[in-house]
Amino acid sequence: MSQLEQLGMFAEPEPDPKPAANVTAIDNARFARTHTRSDGPATSAAASVKAAVFAGTHCEQIAQAMRTHVEHGWTATELADITNLDRYQINRRLPDLLEAGTIRRDGSVRDNAQGNPEQCHYITTEPPA
Repeated sequence: MSQLEQLGMFAEPEPDPKPAANVTAIDNARFARTHTRSDGPATSAAASVKAAVFAGTHCEQIAQAMRTHVEHGWTATELADITNLDRYQINRRLPDLLEAGTIRRDGSVRDNAQGNPEQCHYITTEPPA
């Protein structure tokens, strides 16, 4: 057995674990298809499927934080201040939340502490279909 086989590099992927409280309707297979290159190696696709689990957890953390003030629009920097995620992690998940219908944008912007404009995102009051 080669070292790569011992490390599990060529092992069959394990079944997708379910995210803990996946209210954002992230489909692991769709996530893997849309977050990897079609010509990428199989190991990248397998890693993307596993990444969907923590992406779902990140999405749930963002949604929970936004629910604290439903009427308030949130920027990525503001969400980073009240979650254990940084603004880069949040910005990676916002398109997934938008696609799932969990959040919406209305075009409003607010300046962050550095004076840079950021888009505001709002939690939807209706659950995604």
